[in-house]
Amino acid sequence: MKNILLPTDFSKNSWTAINYVLKLYKNEVCVFYLLNASELKLTSTLSMSKKLVQTIHKKDKDQLQEFKEKIKASLNPTKHQVKTILSSESLFSAIELAVQANTIDLIVMGTKGATGIKELVLGSNAVKIINTINTCPVLVIPENCTYKSIKSIAFPTDYSRTYTSKELKPIVKIANLFGAKIQVLYVAENSKLSQKQKDNKALLKQHLQTSKSSFHWALSYVKVALEISSFVEDYEIDMLTMVKYKHSYFEKILREPIIKKIGFHIKIPFLVIPQ
Repeated sequence: MKNILLPTDFSKNSWTAINYVLKLYKNEVCVFYLLNASELKLTSTLSMSKKLVQTIHKKDKDQLQEFKEKIKASLNPTKHQVKTILSSESLFSAIELAVQANTIDLIVMGTKGATGIKELVLGSNAVKIINTINTCPVLVIPENCTYKSIKSIAFPTDYSRTYTSKELKPIVKIANLFGAKIQVLYVAENSKLSQKQKDNKALLKQHLQTSKSSFHWALSYVKVALEISSFVEDYEIDMLTMVKYKHSYFEKILREPIIKKIGFHIKIPFLVIPQ
C-alpha cells in the first residue's frame, strides 16, 4: 500500500496534480492524504479575533471537504482511500509533520507556469519542499499536464556517484508498473568516462536489469537543463526523474541563470528522489 500526500491550495494546478496521480495509481492500493495548510500569523500590531480565526478555519475545512468529495468521485473505490489534514502550520512544517505521522511514500504537488508558459516552472515553494524533505520522493506536475500512460522515463546522470537500489526503487517501480523504458542520459563535454564513472555506470545497469533500459550520451554544447529538455522532446519522454544529492544535475539546473529566468521547460511530470 502506498501513502501519498497531496498538498492543496484548492487551485486548478492543485487539482491537475491530484487528477494525474489518481490515474497514475488507479490500480494500486493507496491512501491519499489531502493536506491544506493556512498559517495564521499574529503580531503585536495585528491581532485576529477568535471568531475570525474560527471563520477562516471553517472556510478551509469546508473547501477541504469539497475537494475530498471531488476526489472520491474520481478515484478507484476498490483500491483507494482519501483522508484529510487541515493544518494551521506553515506549508513546509505541515508537510514535514504529515510525512512523519503518516509514513508518506510520495508527495505530489502542482506548480504554475509563468505568464504565457505552460511548462514546468519550479517555483520557490516546490524548490523548498524538494530541498527540505529528505525522506520521500516529490512528484511535481506542470500546469495543464494531462495524464497518459508512462512508456518512457528519462534519468539524467553524470555517473559521478554510486546509486543505491533504494534510491532507484521509485523509478524502477513506476517503470515496471507500466512496462516503461528507463532512458539514462549522460550530459558531458565528451563521452570518455573515468574508471569511477565506468564502475558506477556498470552498477547502475545492474540495478536496472529488472526493467527495460537504454543509455545515451549528449554533448553539452549548451546548459544541462536545455540538453535535458531537448532529450525529453526528442525521445518523447513521459516522466523526468532525478536523484537529489550534492553537485547533482538537479542542483546544477537550479543554479543555471536560464532556469531562473524562464523556468525548466518541460511539460511532463518531474520526480525528484532524495539520496
